[in-house]
Amino acid sequence: MKAEISDLYSDYLKEFHKQEHGMAYSFYSAPCLFISESEVYALESESAVKSFFQNMFDMLRESGYMHSEVDNFKIEMLGVNLAQLSCSVPRFLNNHVEPETFHTIYTMKKDNARWKFVTVITYT
Repeated sequence: MKAEISDLYSDYLKEFHKQEHGMAYSFYSAPCLFISESEVYALESESAVKSFFQNMFDMLRESGYMHSEVDNFKIEMLGVNLAQLSCSVPRFLNNHVEPETFHTIYTMKKDNARWKFVTVITYT
């Protein structure tokens, strides 16, 4: 199961790094929850998740975002259909400034034979 989750996360990152309003949102369940140190977003529908990603990608492009890397990748199985994935994510900008590193914790649930993100917690 951990290999399946790791492969899914790799596929998700490929979509995320395209920085398009493409398919990154499809890796998330609806409803899902995004939590940061300053805000909480409860997204009730697939269209809300898609809109959230459109806004996020627009913001990232405006900030000069180039790509992210993943460090300290860890998967913990919480049950047969429940897992927690954590990692550190340095974000690189086009100005080559020292990257800002975010730490992210994902809760994933397997539903209809596919793992999806149900919560994301991001902090610096």
